[in-house]
Amino acid sequence: MTIPRWSTAAAFAAFVLLPSMLHGQHHYAPAAAIAPVIAELEAMRPVEDSSFKIHSFFLTRDAATISLSNGRIWPLTKVNGRVIGAIYQGTGRLTFTAPNPVERERMQHYLGKESLDE
Repeated sequence: MTIPRWSTAAAFAAFVLLPSMLHGQHHYAPAAAIAPVIAELEAMRPVEDSSFKIHSFFLTRDAATISLSNGRIWPLTKVNGRVIGAIYQGTGRLTFTAPNPVERERMQHYLGKESLDE
């Protein structure tokens, strides 16, 4: 199986959208219980023979929209008993407009633009 490289949209989803999806889950575990979860995160891989085709899929969260035009998705191995991510290989688009002036200024500083359309 060829593992696709992370795209901008996939990286954005993993680091920005995933935490917002977990918002409201306030079950705190002792530090000893975290180590196995960290190990599972580090070992995440695409689940072989589980990919599926996708066409014209749109995901909108707050100020971001990810549109997956035509490609395949591989779910990642479970972490703490749940699938929390996937890898997408194909064509797509990520749009994001920062909702306030401070975030737009930070994007301008780090990315050289106030919004994303990639």
